[in-house]
Amino acid sequence: MITMPCISIRQPWPWAILVLGKDIENRSWATRFRGPILIHAGKHFRPDEIREDVRDCAMMARKAGHAVPNKVTLHDLKAQTGGIVGMTTIVDCVRGHPSPWAIPGQWHWVLADAHPLPFHPCLGRLGIFQVEYPHSLAA
Repeated sequence: MITMPCISIRQPWPWAILVLGKDIENRSWATRFRGPILIHAGKHFRPDEIREDVRDCAMMARKAGHAVPNKVTLHDLKAQTGGIVGMTTIVDCVRGHPSPWAIPGQWHWVLADAHPLPFHPCLGRLGIFQVEYPHSLAA
């Protein structure tokens, strides 16, 4: 078991980070944290919101030059909520990043080396928090 920093993100954005190459996490606040961080997919799941967000994710991925899987289902995304789903590295935190994933006016947490991990159910929290993860961190 390892204890690591973690950030909670609502689906489908963790899916976009892990599958579609989303290289920015948009936040209203800056962070000084740099390094590996676990990705927690929040429990909140509203199918009407998710459908629209999945369309947005696919459009942004294409704009960024990444392949989009043929199909992702709401069932697949719902199964990946309320726990750790992957890991990434925060390499910077800036405003005005050129990535198509960057929302103007937000802080852009620059992400690298994202990869999925075996799902581990746990509670999310606001901000960066510590979590115990019982599986291997290997990609």
